[in-house]
Amino acid sequence: YSYFLHGGTESEKMLADTPQYAFNEYLQFVFEYGLVLAAALLIIISIMFILFLRHTAEQYWVQNTVYATVLLLISSFFTYLLHYLAFFYLLLTILLIVTVVAVVKLFGLKRTISRWAVVVVSLFACCAYLYKQTMYDYWKHNTYFAKSQLYEQPKQSIETIVENYTREPGNNEYKLDFFKLKFALGDTLGALEFQDNLDKQFVYHYPMMMLAAGIYSERFDYHRAISLWEKCRKILPNRIEPVFHLMVTQKKIGNMEKAAELARKIIAQKEKVLSEKTKYYKKLAQRLTDQN
Repeated sequence: YSYFLHGGTESEKMLADTPQYAFNEYLQFVFEYGLVLAAALLIIISIMFILFLRHTAEQYWVQNTVYATVLLLISSFFTYLLHYLAFFYLLLTILLIVTVVAVVKLFGLKRTISRWAVVVVSLFACCAYLYKQTMYDYWKHNTYFAKSQLYEQPKQSIETIVENYTREPGNNEYKLDFFKLKFALGDTLGALEFQDNLDKQFVYHYPMMMLAAGIYSERFDYHRAISLWEKCRKILPNRIEPVFHLMVTQKKIGNMEKAAELARKIIAQKEKVLSEKTKYYKKLAQRLTDQN
């Protein structure tokens, strides 16, 4: 958000489309957990790998372990692989194996213990992954059902959505479900307060902010609506929709000069994905510029 607020190239603006990921695991970890924790974790992992390689470098399987780790670590510079359960647990398994083997070798324990430890760690990681994936699929199914049956089975649906958010408050999908639930139940102020609290924590959730801006606009609170749409415009600069809503709102409050300026930007903006909606936005923007 801050980067596009102060600039950014046209190609970068066209590329940006998944703001919840930094496309660099290390950068995201540093920003979310702090430099001290990141440095401490890096030092611990480095020590474990040095001990691991020093005592077991002659073994063939060790080379494969190192290769797999290096590939994952290099890929993490350019994507968000570790946000996928399979890759996260793969790296976790490797790090646990490295740690166990390094400790066993460091204290001169029997090689049999090392082998059994590797087997146990691998089984544990596989079971943990299968459990987590099964639970994710289960809750995803339940959430889909809850959203589709909100008015037919409100009590069960509400409990499911609230439980999801309570269980994983950092999950963006559950945040949006929780926000929509409050709004659907008529708690508009509660929904807006929930989004406002996220905004104060610098948690920028594009779909939620777009919905909240629309609610503010319907309540004639144009100042807040404009503020949110401006943020959405900076978060995803290739999207025409927030610019269109800004144009319409500026027209509503009588600021025709600003509305015309936004209309010209909509007409000139390149579409990342051509759709009927963007054509419609451009058509209305062209109509506004013709009137002026």
